[in-house]
Amino acid sequence: FLLFQEESSVQALIDACLEEDGKLYLCVSSPTIKDKPVQIRPWNLSDSDFVMDGSQPLDPRKTIFVGGVPRPLRAVELAMIMDRLYGGVCYAGIDT
Repeated sequence: FLLFQEESSVQALIDACLEEDGKLYLCVSSPTIKDKPVQIRPWNLSDSDFVMDGSQPLDPRKTIFVGGVPRPLRAVELAMIMDRLYGGVCYAGIDT
């Protein structure tokens, strides 16, 4: 993951990418591989947290970790899915 301080830096990275089938790629070289295309997926940090019920205090004893979450999934979508399946979700956070 790359975290940029300025939105203009994100735009510069996107501008440097190649687009293929609606996906963004940047060619990166290493000592063993030259110009390997890697996928770039811009993501808004505001999509990493979602408070569903702010009146409920967060209780670490009632907190779960969910691994293997698809990268494009936003916290609001994760909260809605888990609430629909199990109920009682008050907060969802996706760590990057």
